[in-house]
Amino acid sequence: MNDASLDEAYTARRSGNVAAALEICRRILVANPADHGAKSLIGLCMAEAGEVAEARPLVEEAVSA
Repeated sequence: MNDASLDEAYTARRSGNVAAALEICRRILVANPADHGAKSLIGLCMAEAGEVAEARPLVEEAVSA
């Protein structure tokens, strides 16, 4: 996965397709578990969906890198 994939995920989220954004980010993380951009975006999507407790560790890990 590359930056283009993360850009695709951000585009999906901006267009309202959060499920697609999450799926793309999950694929990125399978290929590169240390990808902080994907972790951050997953955390953001989860927080916006009300899953704040689950989102927090992902966002914290992403910003601490």
